[in-house]
Amino acid sequence: MGDRIEGSAQNIAKIDENQFRPVFWRRIIAFIVDAVLLFLLGFLLGFFFEAYFSSLGPYGRLVGFFISLIYFATMNSKLFRGQTIGKKLAQIKLVDKNNNFISVPKSILRYLIIGVPIFLNGAVLDDKIIFSAWTYLLSLIVFGIPISIIYLFLFNRKTRQSLHDLIVGTYVVDEEERELTPSKIWRTHYYIAGIISIASLFVPFYIKTKISPEAINSILSINRVILQNEKIKNINILVGFSKSIGKEGTKELNYVSATVVLKDRDINDKNLALFVAQKIFLLYPQIKEKDIISVRLTYGYDIGISSKWVFQTYNFNIKK
Repeated sequence: MGDRIEGSAQNIAKIDENQFRPVFWRRIIAFIVDAVLLFLLGFLLGFFFEAYFSSLGPYGRLVGFFISLIYFATMNSKLFRGQTIGKKLAQIKLVDKNNNFISVPKSILRYLIIGVPIFLNGAVLDDKIIFSAWTYLLSLIVFGIPISIIYLFLFNRKTRQSLHDLIVGTYVVDEEERELTPSKIWRTHYYIAGIISIASLFVPFYIKTKISPEAINSILSINRVILQNEKIKNINILVGFSKSIGKEGTKELNYVSATVVLKDRDINDKNLALFVAQKIFLLYPQIKEKDIISVRLTYGYDIGISSKWVFQTYNFNIKK
């Protein structure tokens, strides 16, 4: 009898210890399923509304953002018993500490914590924002929060709560779970997530040490001039270098790259690419230190959950 009681106690302790661990891989599977479903929806919408999505330019990502918001915020709430389609297939659910399904407002907040960084990452932003004080907030959102989310998801093994779960107070558990007995999160995880967030604020500072104020002002001037062309919707200029190793040793190629988003599909307009290269050559003082100007003419759309682009690249050798 004593052995049975002792064995039962050990089993209960084992269940409590591993309560959140079995859902780790199932959460990944559920996320992949949900992401594929949203991609297919975005692809289908793009098939019918390609021209309209293209006309939205960088604001097209808001389409996917709100579609994802509606999908995750409603289905992760009590309206759908804490289960997206992916979670339903993976047999897991989202609940609070009392094993109750959460309200829609709380589900919206949970989604925003993870959704805003995802949709800002890779978004085409105005250079006035990129080179302003807003870059520190953007760096926190785009780098600090996502890295903290990934870190906590991988290493917070006691509860498997990531940043968005910790802020809202939610858990992802087996759909058959009836009672939660979560352990307290290791306090050091909070410190590490805080360090990651603070470190992300140094990214803009590091970038600014690599680009002079004169170069920034030149890029902004180039953008203003080029955007006056009625064929061009948006432009993003990047100054950088690449290295290659060959038989003759290491070669470094310094370049100015311009990605030009067109209003129409005319990506074979070499004269337009030449126009962009000439403006860069005339308005960028450090251009003589570079090797090439690379101009990529692009047309398409990006709605966050799906995208479609066609492009043509033109390289202009500066030293010849």
